[in-house]
Amino acid sequence: MFPYLTLLLSERASQQARASGLSQQDILNKPGANQSVHTVSTSYPQQLVDPRIATETRRTKMICAQILGGLVVSAMVPVLVYQGWWAFVSLSTLLLSLTVVQVAMKAALHDGLPYPYSLTALHMLLTVLTAFAAGPPRPGELRMALQTLPPSAAGGGAVLLHNVALTQASVSFVTMLGSCTPVVTYCMELAVGSRDATWKSAVPVLMGCLGGVLCVRGEHSASLLAVVLVLLGCTSRGVKSIWQQRLIFLEQLGPARLAAWAAVWTLLLTLPFAIVWEGASLFRAMPGASKHALCATLISCVAAVLLNLSQWTSMRYLGPVMQQMFGNLQLVFVLILAAVWLDEACSPEQVLGTVILVVGVLVAKAAPEKVHSARKSRLSQVPQPGYQATETARRTKSETA
Repeated sequence: MFPYLTLLLSERASQQARASGLSQQDILNKPGANQSVHTVSTSYPQQLVDPRIATETRRTKMICAQILGGLVVSAMVPVLVYQGWWAFVSLSTLLLSLTVVQVAMKAALHDGLPYPYSLTALHMLLTVLTAFAAGPPRPGELRMALQTLPPSAAGGGAVLLHNVALTQASVSFVTMLGSCTPVVTYCMELAVGSRDATWKSAVPVLMGCLGGVLCVRGEHSASLLAVVLVLLGCTSRGVKSIWQQRLIFLEQLGPARLAAWAAVWTLLLTLPFAIVWEGASLFRAMPGASKHALCATLISCVAAVLLNLSQWTSMRYLGPVMQQMFGNLQLVFVLILAAVWLDEACSPEQVLGTVILVVGVLVAKAAPEKVHSARKSRLSQVPQPGYQATETARRTKSETA
């Protein structure tokens, strides 16, 4: 996993070296190339650096990583206290898999397997096989599963747009823009009437967006196509989250079966793009691909399966906006790994962004109970898909008992 984080977090050093006319081999042969970005760009040989200064710098970075980790834990503790272990495990799995899948996909795409459509289809196929491992579809399940088609189309579009955007810009830039997803989702909930516009709900969302932007060092230059792809992906992800919330309480299916059927529809929607634009190129390229590319592909597959499953389970506990705000905490994991394993320094902007992000999550976690208890949203007063079937099943059980 960590070689791929090296690829991600040393992009700025590579850009500086290319601007100075250095080749990739020159970068590797330069003293201190495996150190942090600041070590690469310094004019002093590694041998002249005082070991005491290096030790003190290392200690400072470890303290910074511990502070960031403490902030993340403080943001997740309310979930453990108020909603229990299952919610905490589901959220932790969501954050870990979200972090790993982005880094692994970037590594696979740039290490010799530039086939985003085929990789996305492979992820969905493995999700289907994993989710259906408990048993085949039951009679009448397909009719209920058709309700997952609209959010699956939106989710598949978001995944495709995100993976294609990774071929046009760095993970940092894509993640920075993607941190605005809670704002997009919040505005969409206001538009459909599922949320009331109050400062208690708006301020945490804006804080989360600002914190996410400050956490990531974005590129100074990026293509307009990458910006459009990421913003369209944010919109698709918002549509998927809002629709998912309406389906998550279908007792006839459950989160795992919902994830399975959502992956089925996404796979069917993704296959035409993969066949037309990439064909079987992914499988033809695999035998000659590097070990790093193959390992990145394998890691991305495992992380994608966990991500697809944990998205549905965490939605039950958090809701659309809160799920995406907690998802932005994966930015902090990248900073922690950079400080601990790659000897990267955390800038003041990144620490400030982490503080704002965590405070926004804590405020948002405390605010909804007061808001919704005083005023029910219009959407909550309308029976959601599957509610009537659930009540019918409950009445049938009570009558037979």
